[in-house]
Amino acid sequence: MGTIEFEADIKDGVIHLPKKFKQLNNKRVKILAIPLQEHKKFDPKIFHGVANISKREIDRYIDDTRRDWDSFINES
Repeated sequence: MGTIEFEADIKDGVIHLPKKFKQLNNKRVKILAIPLQEHKKFDPKIFHGVANISKREIDRYIDDTRRDWDSFINES
């Protein structure tokens, strides 16, 4: 069997192996964990009362959100 890849949550130090990889039970394996980034969702409520927020702050929020989405798209 070659390299396998799957996504899983780690809870209390435990990773549950998907059933389709049951042949790995009781085997020694090498694990490479790459944390998945949590991406900010665009929140239009931040612009409510926009007169009290500077253009720079709005632009920074939009740029940060765009960068998050760009990195998400490029990872896929």
